[in-house]
Amino acid sequence: MAFGRLKSAKVHSNTNIIKSNFVYNGAEWGAGIRNIESSPVITRCIFHYNLASEGGGAIENEFNSNPLISNCILRSNAAFWHRGGAIYNYENSEPKIYNSLMTNNQSWDGGAIANELNCAAEIINCTISHNHSKEYGAGIYSTGDSNCRVTNSILWENIADANSIPTEQAQIYDANSIPKVDFCCIEGLDTLSGKYNIGDDPLFVDPDGTDGIIGSPDDNFLLMPDSPCINMGNNYALPFGGIVNDLSGNSRIVNKKVDMGVYEFYFKGDIDNDGDVDMLDFVRLAENWLAGIE
Repeated sequence: MAFGRLKSAKVHSNTNIIKSNFVYNGAEWGAGIRNIESSPVITRCIFHYNLASEGGGAIENEFNSNPLISNCILRSNAAFWHRGGAIYNYENSEPKIYNSLMTNNQSWDGGAIANELNCAAEIINCTISHNHSKEYGAGIYSTGDSNCRVTNSILWENIADANSIPTEQAQIYDANSIPKVDFCCIEGLDTLSGKYNIGDDPLFVDPDGTDGIIGSPDDNFLLMPDSPCINMGNNYALPFGGIVNDLSGNSRIVNKKVDMGVYEFYFKGDIDNDGDVDMLDFVRLAENWLAGIE
């Protein structure tokens, strides 16, 4: 299903928005969806080429808006003059952003996500890569006591012009805020070391795809077999019943431990999800075949 722009009702709207595409929309705030005192469920949606002249290229959440955004792809959106190329959270809004890919979004601050004025966003198992900001926090920008929590996520190759190179502050920038960041892969890892975070290249399969263009549908952010992000997440950080599958629809936990980022690495043929392909998988395949299970 394809939508134009959607503005949630002003008072306590809890709409479910599922499997929808928001493409080529424009607005001053929240070009794809603008939530005001609203907490919808937004899942399995794609936001592509949306432009806000101020904030929230794809989604804006303001004034106590606490949506659940899960299993979504937000790519090539922009907020021209203000913050939050993909998602802008403002004044006491606490969205839950799970299992979502944000790439090639851009804004003045917070190329992918911006949190402003007491916005404690919860970001779990997201991949935030190749976003851009004119000033600060190309990945995530937080200001005004916006103490967001980031877990099991990858922040890589986000570039802020204020840093010119993909430093830690280009990935996550805080101004008068104290984000809690753990079990994450962060380029330029520095002050966030020692919290089960790593600073090694996540080894994406092909982030700019076969066309060589970041932010197009053929970009491949799956993990390569030797990625340091495999089995490095925290199972206990997963919300109960909230993240069952990865962005591809595969089991979220393989080999007993969750990976960092939106995609779980798995070997084809690893039917029992123990991390390798062996005789036990053949036995399980035979059992499934005899039972008529595909």
